[in-house]
Amino acid sequence: MKPTDDFSRYYEEHVEGIYECLDRIVINAYFPLGQTGGGRRYWWRKLKGNDDGLTNDGMKRMAGDSARWLRGWAKTNGIAVIDARAGERKDELAKEHLANAAGKAGVFLILVGSVPAPVWNIVRHPEEHEGALGAVNK
Repeated sequence: MKPTDDFSRYYEEHVEGIYECLDRIVINAYFPLGQTGGGRRYWWRKLKGNDDGLTNDGMKRMAGDSARWLRGWAKTNGIAVIDARAGERKDELAKEHLANAAGKAGVFLILVGSVPAPVWNIVRHPEEHEGALGAVNK
């Protein structure tokens, strides 16, 4: 289905399906590359250009930096950030903030929902060498 609005056209390569809601859009993010070690390494290389800094501490630092950036952006723009607990109704949390956003375009609330997930341990193999297909482990 062809996108019919600016938001859908802009994010068309990242968003699957369509949305039909007059006053808000809820985006639930799922990052497939983050589900495997190889996917994360590929993502890091695309982002940084190489494996430099790809360590457990490097990933933790990036996660913390991203969270601080998002919260700082929200504070600067007067947007509430709510850390929702498991089982909490996100639509109920949003209702009070939605009333204050009536008639305004843009982000009016950020709900952070954390769920248990695998924790990856990054291991570097010192015995890498260059082969016909690029870097190969012995």
